[in-house]
Amino acid sequence: MFSAIFPRAFARVLLSCLAAAAAICTVAYAGPSSDPESPVATEGAETAPCDPATSDRIAFIAQRLDERRRHARRWWMGFTSFYGIGTVVTSYQAARDEDAGERAVDAVSAVKAAFGTTRLFFFDRPAALYGGVPVRKLLPDCNAALARGEQLLREAAHETRSRASWKRHLSIVGINAAGALIAGEGWGEREDAWKSAGIGVVVGEIMAWSHPWNGVRDLDEYDERFPASGLPSTPPVSWHWMPTPTGLVVGARF
Repeated sequence: MFSAIFPRAFARVLLSCLAAAAAICTVAYAGPSSDPESPVATEGAETAPCDPATSDRIAFIAQRLDERRRHARRWWMGFTSFYGIGTVVTSYQAARDEDAGERAVDAVSAVKAAFGTTRLFFFDRPAALYGGVPVRKLLPDCNAALARGEQLLREAAHETRSRASWKRHLSIVGINAAGALIAGEGWGEREDAWKSAGIGVVVGEIMAWSHPWNGVRDLDEYDERFPASGLPSTPPVSWHWMPTPTGLVVGARF
């Protein structure tokens, strides 16, 4: 009935907007108190049992993770909700489609959304999602708390670097292109299939570039303030030029 009143493409855009709006509302109304591991629950946690040097390191790490928590939480909840709602919407559409081509497009969209939901929920949680709680809750075991904190700093730095990874962006394009080829070439629904792929690439790129991005800076500052930590900081980039018989070769070491 809905598709009979509105054009098919308009219906998809409208349902996508509704999914996005629901995801935004989920983030807007999710306050700190809804998280059982909220930093508020551990406010006033003591680091006194540790020696002064270790206490300073733990306090630095926990504070930085707390500062990054809001962005990480909103990013993760927003995209997890978006993909989760998208999975339900496109699965419902696919079940009601009478045309085989339209059913293929919606089925592929449902699979992509389910993949995104699963990846975010189980494998791609930001390191700062719970702030400094994972570090503080290990106290008074100072060595364990420090080790966990340094691990989270490394993970956050890796997440920041992965935003610009060519592998990540190639996978975004590749997954959506593969879905378009399956639905478009296999069932002849080329226009809708490639529109769906285009939307998927745009959403994937927004998701990648909006990922929490302060990890490298926090890790570098930690390494500078506590040089004996042994954590790998971002290596400097060095450029060199080498003349050749046919021109000039430019190289970089990082």
